[in-house]
Amino acid sequence: MPKYGKTEPTLARPPVVSQNEWDAALTALLEREQSVGAAMHELAAARKRMPMVRVEHDYAFEGPDGRRSLPELFDGRSQLILYRFFFEEGVDGWPDAGCVGCS
Repeated sequence: MPKYGKTEPTLARPPVVSQNEWDAALTALLEREQSVGAAMHELAAARKRMPMVRVEHDYAFEGPDGRRSLPELFDGRSQLILYRFFFEEGVDGWPDAGCVGCS
């Protein structure tokens, strides 16, 4: 018996079954996996159908070409992809490298 009344951890092992039982368990698992995959696709489609909110604030951004407004960033395009890159004094590589944990 271990000290202080604690029991030693044991690994829980699945039961040993026949090939037919294993096949049935695998079929059930695959059905569950497929339903999860279908649910994820439904959620992704629902996210794409989320309504939009009009941007009322005059946001300004600093970039290699200087200060630009949000509409100017689109430059005639219908979509814009943004990537956040955080710079901070004291981070290794500053000012040429951003925070590896945040960027």
